[in-house]
Amino acid sequence: MNDLDNKFSLASVAIRKVCAKRLGLTFSSLPFAMPDFTLSMIWPSRLEDDAAHRWFRGVLTDCASASLQ
Repeated sequence: MNDLDNKFSLASVAIRKVCAKRLGLTFSSLPFAMPDFTLSMIWPSRLEDDAAHRWFRGVLTDCASASLQ
């Protein structure tokens, strides 16, 4: 992970903790093994070559990849 990935990861943990505290939620491990799954994205074809949308898809892919490792 690079420095930016670490910042996103830390921000994600902080946000989850704040939301959990405000909503009275707790996090725990699943009591069973999770099978592998495919995470997919879809978007309108008109946005395929849109630079901003391409960047955003990249950010989402990087964040999802980091959180699933």
